[in-house]
Amino acid sequence: MQSLAGLVRLTFRSSDDATDGYAYGSKAELSTRRAVSSVHDSPYVLPLGGWSWDQKAGKRMRMKSSPFGQQNYRHCRTPSWCMTQYQSTSGACKCADSPDTSIQYYLARVNNHDRRDTWWHWCTCLTAKHRQLCHSGNSHVKPLLQVLDDSGKFRGWVGVEASFSPYGTDAVALPDHMLGVLRFIESDPA
Repeated sequence: MQSLAGLVRLTFRSSDDATDGYAYGSKAELSTRRAVSSVHDSPYVLPLGGWSWDQKAGKRMRMKSSPFGQQNYRHCRTPSWCMTQYQSTSGACKCADSPDTSIQYYLARVNNHDRRDTWWHWCTCLTAKHRQLCHSGNSHVKPLLQVLDDSGKFRGWVGVEASFSPYGTDAVALPDHMLGVLRFIESDPA
């Protein structure tokens, strides 16, 4: 275990069945959560760390490290417990019948009684392809758990991605399914 000023990081040791994971602990109650507004206003950089399963290669691979960038999100007007971001271009989104390579991101709480949040995104070209305003196919869904330190300060998230494609690989130039473990955590030296 490693201590991070009011937060303990548990180090995961591999087994034959599971190879990666992230866990953090503190004295903050699980029923305590931070509002989306305080997450948005957090001054800390939240770098991504994680592992995903490369289905085509048949092996795990480290996720590309990039900051979450919560300041780039907009608060939803209604409901007030979500944030959205529009990324105008992406190398990940390539639909055969559309030049649009943008991505839509959405972050929301699951309920107000615990720390569960959800974060997902989809390629905008998929909404046009299926004549929808919002993509009703399988998005890239990532359930997240807020990491709070002993004083209840928001430090980031741990989460997983378990996204299964209903369309195969014809819609985007990525493997069929996205499976992985991830974390967005500030001030983590490892």
